[in-house]
Amino acid sequence: MFPLQEAYCEPIQEPTIASQPIVPRPKDYIIWSLCSFMYGNPFCFGLLAVYHSIKSRDMKVLGDLEAARTYGNTARIYNIVTLTLIIFFLVILVIQYGIFYYYINRLAERFQG
Repeated sequence: MFPLQEAYCEPIQEPTIASQPIVPRPKDYIIWSLCSFMYGNPFCFGLLAVYHSIKSRDMKVLGDLEAARTYGNTARIYNIVTLTLIIFFLVILVIQYGIFYYYINRLAERFQG
């Protein structure tokens, strides 16, 4: 180090980078909504899920992320209700089929013997 070098040198400042918080993009659940609409749709909940998914996607394109998040959460709730109802109806259908099969077999045994 040379003498007087510190007197003439300015301190080197590192560049500062302004960082913005990373906000996750809201989900629109469009694929799940379309599957709910096409493969079940009890009480038109699948249609409501598709509607809210499309509104969520529209709000995301417009830049209103809070409204997009709200519509996306509503679509998710409708999808969950639709899936729950589909599973419930399938379980009821299987139980009814089992009861019907049981009574048909009893009736067939009664006529044979």
